Amino acid sequence: MATEKRKPVVVRADKFVLEDERGGTRAVLTMDKGGPVLVMLDVKGHVRAMLRVRKDGPGLISLRDKTGKKVWAAPE
Repeated sequence: MATEKRKPVVVRADKFVLEDERGGTRAVLTMDKGGPVLVMLDVKGHVRAMLRVRKDGPGLISLRDKTGKKVWAAPE
């Protein structure tokens, strides 16, 4: 059985939304005015983690608990 080589596929979009098996949004990758942003949400739709690349200055990583309270961020 011969193996076929797959051609690379490039997908371009302004926003990517990752949904769970019930259709709930679990992650969003998008661009804002400052740069790319990746937000990850829990089952209830609360933001639990965020990674942001800023236009000027350092990037940002933020982790939140189930109530939305920031538990860790870098830089502060």
